Amino acid sequence: MHFNINNKVLADIANIELAYSVEFGGIGNLSIHNIPDMLSWLVSDKYIGELKASKNIKAVIIPPELEDSLSDVDVLKIIHEDPMSPAIKLINFINETTKVTFESVIHPSATIHLSAFIAPFNVRIMESVIVEPLASIMADTVIHKGSLIRSGARIGADNFDRHHTKDGEIIRMISNNKAIIHENVEVGYNSVINKGDSGRDTVIGKNTAIHDAVQVCHGVQIGENCHVWGGVFFCGHSTIGSRTRIQPRAIISNMVEVGDDCHIGINALVTKDLDDREVFFGNRSLRSKASLDLLKAKFQNK
Repeated sequence: MHFNINNKVLADIANIELAYSVEFGGIGNLSIHNIPDMLSWLVSDKYIGELKASKNIKAVIIPPELEDSLSDVDVLKIIHEDPMSPAIKLINFINETTKVTFESVIHPSATIHLSAFIAPFNVRIMESVIVEPLASIMADTVIHKGSLIRSGARIGADNFDRHHTKDGEIIRMISNNKAIIHENVEVGYNSVINKGDSGRDTVIGKNTAIHDAVQVCHGVQIGENCHVWGGVFFCGHSTIGSRTRIQPRAIISNMVEVGDDCHIGINALVTKDLDDREVFFGNRSLRSKASLDLLKAKFQNK
């Protein structure tokens, strides 16, 4: 999220004292690419590749054991025994400082069932939206024209990020980004779409269909014209391209990027990025265009 972070903010909020002068344009995790001179954090060598590929990160908070692994990475390293603790404290401070509150706005053409819950603040519901019985639309949600929210769905839920510090304290990250549902999206029965965090909105692209009991975690962004079957679980800050089909009970791991026109099979566990037009079943992928064409022909002939 955009915010001027200087030595005073680091010292007062995160208890980080530096002997040299610094100034950052904001803070966010490694999936955030639109904040110049950004401060980030890293707790595992699993994501060193993402850090090296980033062009906007100016500094990173890391534990001592990662210092040698990052010796060839041209960013400022701030060593801390527990990098998540100062990061969450900074994010929560910025959220509380910058939050803007307005009365919720519902277009007159929208149809809202009497038993549905609409948060009184920070919700925008556009033309011809339908919200069915017992659905919940929480604060910081935007639902665009023609979308359908089925019974029991919850849009804009808070994330479940809780960090256990080395001192035994539990701190929770405050969600302050949006859940944005674009035009003509259908969200199925009892599905949950969390709002974004760490400077990244949760976004569902137009004409995408999400079936029943799907979990879309914080900061997930799904493209246009996608089809998501029931029981799929999207972990935080994953990205799905357009026209991708994901079959029941698949799991997309955190910060994974899936390209356009992919097909992910039943019960698949996706832990690595997929290129455009990949077919993925179980824990393996079929990377050739020919394989995808054969699969599409199989479905079309049924």
